[in-house]
Amino acid sequence: MKKPNFPLAFFLAILAGGLAAFLTALVILGLMGTASEKTLKGALTAASLIGWYATFISTCYVLIIGLAVVIYVRMAHRVPSLATALVVGLVTGVLPFVAPPVLQYIRNTSPSKFDLFLMPALAIASSLAVAWTFWRVGLRGRVPA
Repeated sequence: MKKPNFPLAFFLAILAGGLAAFLTALVILGLMGTASEKTLKGALTAASLIGWYATFISTCYVLIIGLAVVIYVRMAHRVPSLATALVVGLVTGVLPFVAPPVLQYIRNTSPSKFDLFLMPALAIASSLAVAWTFWRVGLRGRVPA
């Protein structure tokens, strides 16, 4: 078994978040996008922009939460489980992006399809990819010293 690697985990988790958002956007835009987004060129353009945006957001989340996890592992000499990593990823990564469309819906301000479907799907896919990748590369098999 390879030794866990925190620096590689930071890099790969960021990449995984952007790639998950890109692929999710590509599929959803093909199904629900506007006429220009349903073409291959339009879907690739929109999904690329969304993927870059998600990569930036993933970078911020990985730096903040990943650093907190590294500090926790080093100080507590305990490694959080995969389930804990996924729950923390979903709570911190999905709630901020799901709350605004839900509030818009509750207030009857008619949120767009992007707000109601694409944003939560992107947040879920990206959060799960980031949390799983960070845990798999940086924490799995780590024996706290």
